[in-house]
Amino acid sequence: MDSPIRYLKLIGGPSEYESVLIGLKNGGVYQVFVNNPFPQLLAKQNSVIYCVDMNVNRTKVAIIDDTLTLFVYNARTKELLYQEPNAQTVAWNISFPDMLAFSGDGFINIKVADFPVYRQNLQVPMIDAEVSGLIVGFNGCTIYLLHLCTMSGITVPVTDAVYRYMGKRQLDNAYHLACLGETSKTWEALGHACLEQGQFNLAKKCFSRIRDVKYLNLLAQFEEATKRGENKMNIYLGDYYAYSGRFQDAARNYQHGGAPERAMTMFSDLRMFDQAKEYMVAGDMDQQKLLNKQAEWAITMNEQRRAAELFVAANDYQKAIDLAGKNKWTDLYVNKKI
Repeated sequence: MDSPIRYLKLIGGPSEYESVLIGLKNGGVYQVFVNNPFPQLLAKQNSVIYCVDMNVNRTKVAIIDDTLTLFVYNARTKELLYQEPNAQTVAWNISFPDMLAFSGDGFINIKVADFPVYRQNLQVPMIDAEVSGLIVGFNGCTIYLLHLCTMSGITVPVTDAVYRYMGKRQLDNAYHLACLGETSKTWEALGHACLEQGQFNLAKKCFSRIRDVKYLNLLAQFEEATKRGENKMNIYLGDYYAYSGRFQDAARNYQHGGAPERAMTMFSDLRMFDQAKEYMVAGDMDQQKLLNKQAEWAITMNEQRRAAELFVAANDYQKAIDLAGKNKWTDLYVNKKI
């Protein structure tokens, strides 16, 4: 080495291929493998290196120099990805390669991908910045801090980052991050996001986490339909929106999927007959079916005169005659010609 070592960290690796990160006083950052006598230059700063760490898949390196600024580089291209001020110690999460934590200025800071930093109070007295609240590890949702001679674990939330991944439609990342520890509400929201984007396998995993039988049954129906060769995404989305009570969205997807009769059936089952007419396919059969359902609903609501007229309009004269005879509506025979 062409300069004294200021920082050293063992980051392990496969047997006989372990490596060490070294930060030098002249700003050089190297990775040294036990089976290779030649150090690999990872980055070069203009000042003394205070802290270095590498993420779990060895694609990014985090560096803090004596300006107390965090720099994150791509380990292969040496490109600067981002930098953050007020940093004293840093550690990558060993369960999620795009998340790190750094301490400084009395705060713990969580950085996930290119999302804004999440901050929370360090909750230890900053007597001496060199020995108080040093981050020595980050696993799952727990940050391990060395405060003087005491090691403690602090749980930090990752919910904000999960929702940000969902907003960017990076559902695989959202799922893997949520696996570190999330609430039922977050799993439910992620499951719905996966369903809407056609990621049925991920959706199944999410709803399995919270034992949501309703949507697990729906996904099982999708699997059976796919096995039969009925792989129509709009129809699947229509069924999903109908399950969720978003009937207009369901109807639009049914129509786009070439099945407007499903929208008509849905609205008629909901007794929303005006909306059902909007999706009625041209032809006597669909019209008669809708009028019959409307008539049966009128009977349920004790509007028997209205029901009889609807049966006449549907050409179901036998039912119309039965109602007219029961209620002695002789005028119905004359006016409606039944």
